[in-house]
Amino acid sequence: MSSLCALHLVVERGLIPTLRRSETLLSSGTRSVPAVYDREGYATEEVPLASETWDSIAVPILKAIAEAELEGSRANFDAVVSRVGVDRSKVERELRALMADGYVDGIDASSLAGFNAIELRLLPRGKQIVGEWPSADDLVRVVIEKVDVLIREQSDPGVRSGLEKLKDGILSIPSSVAAALLADLLRSLG
Repeated sequence: MSSLCALHLVVERGLIPTLRRSETLLSSGTRSVPAVYDREGYATEEVPLASETWDSIAVPILKAIAEAELEGSRANFDAVVSRVGVDRSKVERELRALMADGYVDGIDASSLAGFNAIELRLLPRGKQIVGEWPSADDLVRVVIEKVDVLIREQSDPGVRSGLEKLKDGILSIPSSVAAALLADLLRSLG
């Protein structure tokens, strides 16, 4: 068994769940690109690098799902293909990647007739891309701005000192951790 085939089988069986697309050299060139593999693990076609398809396919898919949500419905694969206006196989490949990477959720309704996904909805990462959800940095920035206002308005030196410590504490941890904490606090109030 070739090392490429062995790697494909390891990935396919989920032994390395974070590795979705392998890089390999194809005969058409010397550049490593993700590839589509057949059942035996051999590369069958080149796939554009993610950066080449992000703006042209992935973001339009996210926007199509967001538009459907704004209209009060859930998108399905056929509706996304129609809205995006790109070849079905390219939309399928990108939608599968978006689902695997936590941008989109939905029900895989594939059958012998081919790929299908229904009840598609954006997850927080997808909502951030289309501007419907603040990023962690945005959320932390807004909180820090509010704390700054409270510090300026506070006349009690003890309270002002506590607010400054709060601000320093928020800024001392990664914005993703601070945002998760703030989101949990908001949910618990709500």
